[in-house]
Order: sequence, then C-alpha cells, then structure tokens
Amino acid sequence: MKISVIIPAYNEESVISQCLYSIYKQEDHSVEFEVIVINDASTDSTASKVEHFCKTHKLQNLKLHRNDKNEGRFKSRIKGILKANHALILLVDCKTTLNPHAFRSIEEISYSPLVATNEVIRVHNIIDKAFFLIRKKVYRNNYPKIKNGLVYLTPHNFDYYPKGTTVFLCEKSLLLSAIPKRIDKNSSDDTAWLKSIASSKSIMVNNNFQFTYTPRSKLTEITKHLFLRGPKFADYYYNPGKRFYKLINATIIFVLFSILSLVAYPSLLYAYAFTGAIVTAALSCYLSKSKKDFATLLIALPTIATIFGLGLTYGIIIKGKSKK
Repeated sequence: MKISVIIPAYNEESVISQCLYSIYKQEDHSVEFEVIVINDASTDSTASKVEHFCKTHKLQNLKLHRNDKNEGRFKSRIKGILKANHALILLVDCKTTLNPHAFRSIEEISYSPLVATNEVIRVHNIIDKAFFLIRKKVYRNNYPKIKNGLVYLTPHNFDYYPKGTTVFLCEKSLLLSAIPKRIDKNSSDDTAWLKSIASSKSIMVNNNFQFTYTPRSKLTEITKHLFLRGPKFADYYYNPGKRFYKLINATIIFVLFSILSLVAYPSLLYAYAFTGAIVTAALSCYLSKSKKDFATLLIALPTIATIFGLGLTYGIIIKGKSKK
C-alpha cells in the first residue's frame, strides 16, 4: 500500500513536530509513504521545525513546500494533493497525532474513503467542553466514537453523523473530482467536500482508525477559530434543504425582530435579557449530563452564540455576494 500524507500548516510551530513524529513512528505496518507539508506562508518557525525534523531523522520522503501568501487550508491541501506521487491520499491536520497503529488499521480496514475518529478528547477550556456536549447531542451520542463501531455515510444519512477531514483517507482521483466550486478560506473544506465524495462513493467512519486532537489553548486562538467556523458552516448548511437551514433563518428573523423592537422600545431590554437567560438555562439543561456540565454550558453558550453567530452572519453575507 502506497500513501501520500498531506499536511497543511499555518503557524503550527507548537504541534508540527509532534504530528510528524506520530506518522514516522507508526508500528507494525508495511505502508510505503511520503509526507508533503504545505507551509501556508507561516510567520513563525513552522518551516524550520519541519526542516529540523527532516534533518534529524535523515528523511528522504519528507517534502516541504511554501505558499508565497496565506491561501488557507483548502487550497494548501489541493496543492499538496497535486504534488503527491501516490494514488492514495491521507489528509492530516497539524493538531493531530495518529494512533501508533493507524497505518496498520488502514491496511486491515482496506477501504477508502475513510474517516478517522478522535481517540481521546482533550478539553483545555469550557469552550471545548461545551462543543463536545453539543456535538454529543446533535450526533445522537455517536461523538466522538460511532456507537456501532463504524458507519457508511451516504447522501441520505450524511448530516446525522460526525465526520471531518481532520484525518481522512481517499483516492487522489476522487478527492480532485469532488472539489466544490468554492475553495477560498471561507468555503467548507470538510463537510461540503465530503458530501460531494459521498455522492460518488459511501464514506466509512471507523473507530479502529484513530487519532488524538490537540485543541487550541490561547483565548485569542479559540475566539478566532470560533468566528471562522461561522463562514464554513454557512457555506454548507445555509442552503435550502440542509439540516439547519430553517433554524438559521428562524434565528435571523428573531434576532432582527429583537433588535428592531429594542430600538423602538428600549424598555424591553430587561424582558429580552430574562428570556435569553431562561433559554440558555433550558439549553444547558438539555445538553448536560451533570451539574458541572450545566454550569459549563451556562457560561459558555452565550459566548459561543455571540462569536459563532457573528461568524455565521459574516459567512451568509459573503456567500450572498459570491452568488451575484
């Protein structure tokens, strides 16, 4: 089995060596592989970390390419795929470490397209914890692991199971043929791409193919990432017929109505604040499994709703402009 591992990297000096180490220290496998790192115009020491890793371990199959300007994960991945020598592509994000037997699992499963699941959920802050609880509920307790061990994603069940391209194995030809029309920084480089692939071939999500994700720890990074999720979410889900399309529209109408009514009747502020507190408490109760979860969600949900909501609004605006 021959695999090209593609890793897009932008200012990942703190995790890139760990990611590479997990790939080159794979146990019990007969996979022939190359690793292509696309340095997306990083301003930190990401490139030097990769070069040092390559020199220290005397590697011939590790290649580093640099974008002249920051182009985003999607375009960086495509550049890496086009440079790949093998027909089977493994997309890997810098913030992941592969399970030591990931390559062996690929051989044993012997199927692609294949999505890996998160082996260990590391929670560094209340935002991560809140998102974990939200996903757990949205995906019917199939997060982070699939309850039955594996599932095949099809266009019919696609929106009801967790998936992503964080660690994703797929044929090069299928990846390239399924690229969505939009591939800028704000386009969905996971959900929309996977949906296009699933329309051609069922995608397997398998608990035996695993990785561990290292979440962001700095508040500025968490806030920025939370905002940037909005446009990507809008790119895929803000389309007629998608799972959350009606909910997003209803939320927009409610927010606009609330703003207009507050402008006309400022005295309603306290009533809206009280209603917001009640809704937050109800959602926290619905999503939580313990008193600690409830307290976490009570604090985190307003922050998530505000920052993600702004990102979603921005995404809807640029999505509208792109269609003109």
